[in-house]
Amino acid sequence: MKTKLLILISLIALSCKKDEIKQSAPTTCNCYERHEVKDFPPNSLQLSWVFEYNTTTQPDLCSKQTGEWVYSGNVNQYRYKVICQ
Repeated sequence: MKTKLLILISLIALSCKKDEIKQSAPTTCNCYERHEVKDFPPNSLQLSWVFEYNTTTQPDLCSKQTGEWVYSGNVNQYRYKVICQ
């Protein structure tokens, strides 16, 4: 009798599920890089940032869009930033 009672209590305890904490999945967006180069725009003698190209959009985390430019090249000739939609 004790054995049956212990088995029954064990089954009840194992069958109870604790509430799982649901964490929301990170939000994904379509992100791409906007590239610019330091150059002279048409009909201008002032050196400034000129659009060069955009990369193709790819699903990525929306948090990648920081709004900050990333500079590279000799004396920061190139820059890009991530844009997510």
